[in-house]
Amino acid sequence: MPPDLAALIRRAGAGDQPAFAALYDELAPTVYGVVRRFVASPTAAAAVSTDVFLELWRNAARFNTDCGDVRAWAAVVAYRHGSRAADSPPGPAPGRRRAGRDRARGHGPHGA
Repeated sequence: MPPDLAALIRRAGAGDQPAFAALYDELAPTVYGVVRRFVASPTAAAAVSTDVFLELWRNAARFNTDCGDVRAWAAVVAYRHGSRAADSPPGPAPGRRRAGRDRARGHGPHGA
């Protein structure tokens, strides 16, 4: 018999770490699978999946099991994080790229 995800999320929302560990065990394949649709690198997908579970942990107490399915919620959060990761350019933060470009053009704090 599969675990009762609604009961696990309620317990996790109350700070029950073993309940969250059981929730992780049950949801990890779903979360990772959704993230991998957006993120090609297995290492990067694992990092994004960690961010997903951090968000699930932080918001577990607010999740209303009468209004939705826990697995569907986890998949939506994974979708959002995965699509955001796919839209993010690799490399340094945009501000750092801009500063480097300005210095190369002779602008900015060290340029002429």
